[in-house]
Amino acid sequence: LGPIRMQGLFLTRQKEVSAQFGTFLRERCLTADKIWHEILYGGKKDTFYALLDQSVQDWVDAERALQVAQSATRRPLAPTISTALQKALQAEVHRVCPYMDDVLDLETEMRTKMRSMSSAQFESVLHPIFEEDELTLILVGAVLGFVAGFLQSMAPY
Repeated sequence: LGPIRMQGLFLTRQKEVSAQFGTFLRERCLTADKIWHEILYGGKKDTFYALLDQSVQDWVDAERALQVAQSATRRPLAPTISTALQKALQAEVHRVCPYMDDVLDLETEMRTKMRSMSSAQFESVLHPIFEEDELTLILVGAVLGFVAGFLQSMAPY
């Protein structure tokens, strides 16, 4: 309405919100520790371990010296190596997490990407977050509107 702007104020704070959202994601969601935990123990862990098994098998197949050693011992090396790698990853992955957090720098990446989004893209990223509280916001607005209207009706003219 005229000089008073009621909608779109949030989008004018896109740079500030992007920085805060990047920090939030870095601290609570996109840490190397949480990413590795999801890879090693999450719902798609079987896919990761199958990929690891296949990579080890391909490496073993490509190495003639290992094929000779495998036939001499008469036991397959690929499953043994793959199992050892799985255990080592689970036990030692915490050592690389600080390095990964520094190198990936996901906070800066998220902030930069979100700042470069159009207003529509930015809103579509954040809308699901606000959607959870949408009913609460509507109800609070309704109550505040009712109280303001009631007080106005009680005021003397």
